[in-house]
Amino acid sequence: MVFYDKRQFLQTKTSIMKKILLLINIVFITLFYNNASAQGVIDSVITTQYIECPGEDGCLTVYTTGNDYTVVLQQANSLLQMQTVATSATFASSVEQFCGLSSGVYQVLLADVNYTPPYPTAFNFDPNTDPDIFDAVTAVLIDPLPLAVAPSDSGLFCWDDTDALININISGYTEPYVVRLEDNANNILFGPTTLGPTDSSFTFPLGLSAGDYTICVTDVWACPELCVPHTIVSL
Repeated sequence: MVFYDKRQFLQTKTSIMKKILLLINIVFITLFYNNASAQGVIDSVITTQYIECPGEDGCLTVYTTGNDYTVVLQQANSLLQMQTVATSATFASSVEQFCGLSSGVYQVLLADVNYTPPYPTAFNFDPNTDPDIFDAVTAVLIDPLPLAVAPSDSGLFCWDDTDALININISGYTEPYVVRLEDNANNILFGPTTLGPTDSSFTFPLGLSAGDYTICVTDVWACPELCVPHTIVSL
């Protein structure tokens, strides 16, 4: 016959129960902490956007902090209703780049990884209205205007003078511009030189005689160069 020590049995039982309760507590705290971390450390969304040359596609880069969320990219239709065009699941702070985008209005959402689509379609969405949307920002991709170059000159007083100056006014594309001046034999007389970051006009620092010249301009993205002719006429 086997005899049990009742006190020892109760102590053993109590010890086992304590271990089980401790394990349950650890699991609960871990789940709670992970969930809090997933939702609580989303600090911000920063976007940069650009389309280099007119008519081309562009990119939108999203900088995020935090973990366990989905980056949702949406584009507005003509009624400013947002339509999801791409998603990217992220499990740590990251940089997400979406390319092949046309010009337009976009919105970036940070959604819980377990969020079941469809995503919100409201423009300028307020994340405070949905606990599973952590952040939202809007961004605009702008198609640069076509390049235009308008030359003029200071003129000549005598047929054999060599002091005419060519000035150009530039619009379109993206500053800073890169300019070049050639003669009628395609010899480079000046440049290529990069103008200041906000300069949209320039006077070539060369005294020129009567004749035919060509002014060529491009931009910081090296978009297709535009060359326009200009003739200086003597009096």
